[in-house]
Amino acid sequence: MFGLGFTEILVILGVALIVLGPEKMPQVAKELGKLTAQFRRAMDQFHSEINMADRELRLKEIELRDLAIKREAEQKAAATSVAPTAEQKAIPVAATESEIKSSEVAQ
Repeated sequence: MFGLGFTEILVILGVALIVLGPEKMPQVAKELGKLTAQFRRAMDQFHSEINMADRELRLKEIELRDLAIKREAEQKAAATSVAPTAEQKAIPVAATESEIKSSEVAQ
């Protein structure tokens, strides 16, 4: 704790006892304990808020990365698909074998 040894803490408590007196020492110790507890609660709340903000930021980064991957995949798919030429559009596609046979007989 703050690099203080047992003897240093005893010296500080001894000086505090002499300065404050035995009547005020318990009150000061109680107030010091309350302040320490409040400080710890505030620090815990601060840490939890920082952790929550960090989680939200990481989630946002993951969402943006996923969106970028999805867009890249869509662009690759669009680049690899070839649009039909005018000749390909003009050639009708037979749906069944009977239509193919009937078109061969008609020729």
